[in-house]
Amino acid sequence: MIQFSPNFRTRCAHLRTGALGVVVLVATLFVGCKEAPKINQYEIPKSQSDMGIYTIIDSAPAKPDWPVPAGWTFEGEGSFGVIHKISKDVDGETALVSVAKLQIAAADWPANVDRWAGGQLGVKLDVETIEKRTEEVTVDGKPGKLIVLDDEGATDGKATIAAMVVRDKEVWVFKSTGDAAAVKATESEFRDYMTTFKFKQ
Repeated sequence: MIQFSPNFRTRCAHLRTGALGVVVLVATLFVGCKEAPKINQYEIPKSQSDMGIYTIIDSAPAKPDWPVPAGWTFEGEGSFGVIHKISKDVDGETALVSVAKLQIAAADWPANVDRWAGGQLGVKLDVETIEKRTEEVTVDGKPGKLIVLDDEGATDGKATIAAMVVRDKEVWVFKSTGDAAAVKATESEFRDYMTTFKFKQ
């Protein structure tokens, strides 16, 4: 039986370790010399940006597609899907009318009213009250719902009149907000304004 000295065994171990190191080094060089993966950068258009239920359906027009009523000022577009805004000053108080185009997920009428009343005006309404105060309206031949939120005790004396229309996979929201006196004084103008609106075909 052949017996190897301890020094011989040690040298063999060192050789094995060295050989393994060479293999690892070659593999590393092989992998490291590969062409780095190409990273493509894309600019996401505003129409595809993820804003939850408030994702805009398409880009806002540079100018309104419907006439601005006499005495009102065109304010451009806004956030959260607002594509059109106009305002009117009434004895130093302001009413702001906005039009927003949202995803179909925003079609929950009671949830929307609760947000407008509770979240923006500080007024809590139950579902039964919302149903009783909801009116049926029509915008460009499409049925919709409208509610007047002018409750006493609203935050900073504000009020809101809001309407919602579902069209295909779009939800359109028309709102008049601002100082309660101005919102109430321009209510008939707001209602007339909605009847001039025409959906793009």
